[in-house]
Amino acid sequence: MPLKAALGSFLAEINRFETEAVRSALQRLSRDACFAERAEQLLDLKARLTLVERLAGARLLASELTASLLDLLSRARRLLDVRDDIAQVPAILTADSPGTTPLIVRRRPASTPGRPGKPEDLWFPGAQQLHAYASEAMQLNASVCAMVADLTRA
Repeated sequence: MPLKAALGSFLAEINRFETEAVRSALQRLSRDACFAERAEQLLDLKARLTLVERLAGARLLASELTASLLDLLSRARRLLDVRDDIAQVPAILTADSPGTTPLIVRRRPASTPGRPGKPEDLWFPGAQQLHAYASEAMQLNASVCAMVADLTRA
């Protein structure tokens, strides 16, 4: 899978996770559609994941369900960190190269007067790793949606 296609797939799956799973979890756990909608407008995705975690704690879910949810949210945060790291990399994907190996991009940080900054290495995953991240995001989406469905029945 070419690098650009793998990147597009990963970003699409993260977006799908955000719009389906997190939205659904907020609506079910809060039981207030207006609150969930407002939270979606005002909070970034990481803050909404924290809100889901706290709402689950407030609902006093069964311990195994809470542990499963915390594990899913931890995995989601790790994928969001990857997404944020990718967003920091300058536009290097001008050609649709088959790049399957990770790239290290050297970025120049902004220097403050009197204190020049050191260049920072940024990691950009290869196509195979991006495909694996996309698959994990897809699994997270399905798992959170299934868990929310179980909460609705409980």
